Amino acid sequence: MSRPEKTDGARPLYDLVIVGAGPGGCSCAYMLSGQGLKVALVDRSTFPRDKTCGDALSFDVLNQLGWMSPDLAERFESIAEKLPSTGLMVISPGGVEVTLRFGGNDVRVGYTCRREVFDNFMFEAVRDKGDIDLFEDCNVLNVDVRADGVTLATSQGPIDAKVVVGADGAQSVINRKTLGIPVERDHHSAGLRQYWENVKGFDQYNSIELIFLKEILPGYLWIFPMADGKANVGIGMLSSEVSNRKVNLREVMDRMIKEHPMLRDRFAEARPLETVKGHGLPLGSKKRKLSSDRVILIGDAASMIDPMSGEGVGNAMRCGRVAASTLLKAMKENNLSAASLARYDKEIYQRTWNELRVSHALQKVINYPRFFDFCIKRIKQSQGLQAYVSSELVKIHHTGLSAMPKMMWRVLRGK
Repeated sequence: MSRPEKTDGARPLYDLVIVGAGPGGCSCAYMLSGQGLKVALVDRSTFPRDKTCGDALSFDVLNQLGWMSPDLAERFESIAEKLPSTGLMVISPGGVEVTLRFGGNDVRVGYTCRREVFDNFMFEAVRDKGDIDLFEDCNVLNVDVRADGVTLATSQGPIDAKVVVGADGAQSVINRKTLGIPVERDHHSAGLRQYWENVKGFDQYNSIELIFLKEILPGYLWIFPMADGKANVGIGMLSSEVSNRKVNLREVMDRMIKEHPMLRDRFAEARPLETVKGHGLPLGSKKRKLSSDRVILIGDAASMIDPMSGEGVGNAMRCGRVAASTLLKAMKENNLSAASLARYDKEIYQRTWNELRVSHALQKVINYPRFFDFCIKRIKQSQGLQAYVSSELVKIHHTGLSAMPKMMWRVLRGK
């Protein structure tokens, strides 16, 4: 590995330092490899490490892998610790259940895979490149952005670079010390996760299950089957609603598992494998500034989580790819100003805003339980409508709100 040039203080000077080695940070590092730049990837953990998450990887994640490298996508297919999922089961507040199928019996459009496994896969892909300096177990304590560069104060000593990429999650130090995007409870979700064993009743499609309960709308309880026969069980709700209604999510989840008529038999012989773990989800339901002088935020640090599903891996990887492309151009032009890096903000929202707006609109719809029940009943009554809605949900990233009126009209008509 070639060594970075030295600063006057004899410390290495990096072209870029990426803070956070989750899927977004690793995607950025992977795309910058082989470009002749000196890049450091810094993370506070040592890999492999757990990440509190629902563990569902959408078809968008698979697309991102393929766009990064066909070889990388093929390597992911060889991972044994994942489960293909071709269905989405929705249970409405009134107890109406419908399963949407995505593709045929042999079409794998999504997976469940523990983040410990997937994130380590991404991290090892970067390690294999051989030209990225990796700093594990390295806490970033402060960030000093100057006209001539960036210095990170870390638990392993200072790191100097020309630009910093903040991929350090919902509690991003880079965001807090630079752009300062605030936590807004109307655009933030509180979530809990717990692994279980011996949960019964999963269908042949390994469907991920979303159970919408009146007392936590517009949130939901989820049950996702995992490759090892276990289940990822969790609950999420808008932080503003948790606060305003003083909801104890842990108590609600425990009560639903024990008492809900559609769940209690399935959990009768089940056993939790860990204590409940909490996490916060900054939602992409509002446009925000994502870059400034010598700084770019990606993934959860940029609040790019889907408002409806809570999924953030695909958007984090997309952010990483776009950030890498933007930074390569900026480096070539020798211009790391806010105006130059703003091209990143523009491209990210061009690629994601349609889907995020649709998701936010659906989040609002499910806050009306009687209307939500009516829509799910309509879909349940027609196999043709189920196929249509499934197809539209797959295409929503491209069609955005333009497809919503037609889809809702067909749902309301029931055909």
